[in-house]
Amino acid sequence: MNISKDKMISYIAILGIICVCAFLIAKYMVRKDINNNEVPIDTSTILE
Repeated sequence: MNISKDKMISYIAILGIICVCAFLIAKYMVRKDINNNEVPIDTSTILE
C-alpha cells in the first residue's frame, strides 16, 4: 500500500484535530457537572 506523504500528513492532522475536539468536549462535560462551589474529588483520597 503506497500512500503519498501529503495524504499521510493530512490524515495525521485530521486525527489530531478529532482528538483535541474529543478532549475539549469531555473536559466541558466534566466541568458542567461540577457546581461552582464544589471542589473536584481528589483521586488520592479514599472515598468512604
